[in-house]
Amino acid sequence: AMGGIPSKELLPSGHRVCVHDLRLPSGTPCRIFAPTEAPEGRVSVFTAGLGPLLRSYWSLIPAKWRVTKAALRIILEFLLLVLPAARTTVPAVKDAPPTGTWPLVVFSHGMGLTGVENAVLCTALARSGCVVAVPTHTDGSAGLVEVNGEKIPIKMPRMEPYDRDFRPNQVRERAAELLAVRDFLLTGPSPPGLQAACDAGNVYAAGFSFGAATAALAAVLRP
Repeated sequence: AMGGIPSKELLPSGHRVCVHDLRLPSGTPCRIFAPTEAPEGRVSVFTAGLGPLLRSYWSLIPAKWRVTKAALRIILEFLLLVLPAARTTVPAVKDAPPTGTWPLVVFSHGMGLTGVENAVLCTALARSGCVVAVPTHTDGSAGLVEVNGEKIPIKMPRMEPYDRDFRPNQVRERAAELLAVRDFLLTGPSPPGLQAACDAGNVYAAGFSFGAATAALAAVLRP
């Protein structure tokens, strides 16, 4: 369900979908959606639960706002118990072998997000006949990501004076990471079944918000 609405009702008819959670050699986590013939199941949208992501946002509240911060933590923990979104699933099967060869879409998430929030869209693309790869960026623009045992929270630019290079540097790092995902799936060392499922002649970059800027730069760097 997505906010109490069964996510399957939002999706087009089409192929069944498998979901694989992998890591690049660099440690970057990446979720793959691909067509499969395996029996359909349900896969959780939030790979590590919703709590770590929301607590990462909470940690950005300045320590000087102690009372506000304490009150919001109580509200946050309560919402995690009752929010339907915390239990969101998509109609897919975990780690089943993909079938066929399909266009590859490498998808970049928005600022402060992690990619899991796009699971319904990515499932829809896979049902329509695509392999979709969604990395969680490790440059500090994700809400929270863990790489090689280190938790990387969202990072903010210096404001006084404003660091004009901060966001451009991030988008360059993100674009390089998007291209690394492409190479990982097309030339290895990705699992053979996933590599065979990707059509190297049909590769597309896509994204949401800051991810759209990332995808545009990646397309310029690697037309």
